[in-house]
Amino acid sequence: RHVLPQEEHFGFEGDFLGYHLRDSGYDQNRYVPEARDRYWVRLRHRQQLPWDVRMDIRVDKSSDRGFIPEFFELESKEGDLQETYVHFRRMGPDTKWFGLTRPNWAATLTAKFHVNDFQGESTYLPRAAFYIIGEPVRGTPLTWTSKTEAAVLKWKPGEPDNRRQIDSDGELLPPPPHIPKPDDGPTTLRFDTVQQLDLPIKNDYFKLVPFAGVRFTAWSQHVDGHGIARFAPFAGFRASTQFARAYPNVRSSLLGIDGIRHIVIPEIRAYAVKETTQHASEFIQHDAVDSFDDYEIVALRLRNLLETHRNGRVVEFFTADLEARLFRRADRDNAGSGVSFLHRIRWRATEALTFTTDGEFASEPEGYIRLNTGLEIHPPDKRFLLVLQDRYIRKGPHTLIASP
Repeated sequence: RHVLPQEEHFGFEGDFLGYHLRDSGYDQNRYVPEARDRYWVRLRHRQQLPWDVRMDIRVDKSSDRGFIPEFFELESKEGDLQETYVHFRRMGPDTKWFGLTRPNWAATLTAKFHVNDFQGESTYLPRAAFYIIGEPVRGTPLTWTSKTEAAVLKWKPGEPDNRRQIDSDGELLPPPPHIPKPDDGPTTLRFDTVQQLDLPIKNDYFKLVPFAGVRFTAWSQHVDGHGIARFAPFAGFRASTQFARAYPNVRSSLLGIDGIRHIVIPEIRAYAVKETTQHASEFIQHDAVDSFDDYEIVALRLRNLLETHRNGRVVEFFTADLEARLFRRADRDNAGSGVSFLHRIRWRATEALTFTTDGEFASEPEGYIRLNTGLEIHPPDKRFLLVLQDRYIRKGPHTLIASP
């Protein structure tokens, strides 16, 4: 890991990892590795540049499709996707610029590359975007949020999986039928803009934010080789309130409680995209812009917080977030389940011990989609964190994890 404090001019931070081995066996699924010299190299670097520009570089290269799943199973299931890119971000200056003030605007420039031949992915050469967030509309109670981007996209398919396998007797099986590598996708120029107006309404009892907007996207090519455009209106609202009560006489030296403040925050969100002029099935799926489509959801959330005094400061020692998501078109929007339930509970029993659980449950037809239960141990010197966790993912086994 390399760090130069951000207070310094051109401050930077990042990390590097590299693994290499000479492999003569076969993987846990009895596949013969595609390469004998196997490796994984990852570099992450963040650099502060002049004019408030921040640069992020990531290089993620591995020798073959089986190396990370074989030797870093948790990383392959829950870690970041392997990506290689250079990303620049510029936030607004401290003074007004075209009437906009910091931190209401930002600009980004991204180049994303294809470096792992076995992995199919989209490249950006480049993608430029400009954001405006919550800018007051002069003379009105409205706020304006905007995102506009232009990108040059190209789909780079991965090489087919032509690995050979070993049978139970250790004999090499015949090679599978050869599958040729698909051709690269067309180079596509895409323009996308999202414009949204919010109407914040606040008083002493609640906060309500209705919003409405439109999204317009145009592609120079889509699946039939011709240009196409999409217009998608959307609307919704967010509403919340808060209740609190203090219990100053509740104390426990064993549990580290010196008075309790209970905070309850009910929230409701509704969001609908209706009548898009073109649907996601008509586009090559590069990213979330292409997959944007008709969608309807209502979410009810109840957040409970318990605060107390420890070591002369206020700490949240217990949080419980419960959420129900309702889908009117479950077959389209949530894999057939009309209701999904989510929970996230965290109990900081002592300064050294924290219990956690989070999960998602679908009413039909799957039951639990994921469920994680864990224990975090913080030594007094706080030099490291030990995590013990049981993780379950739908239709898979439970996984026990110990991670320092």
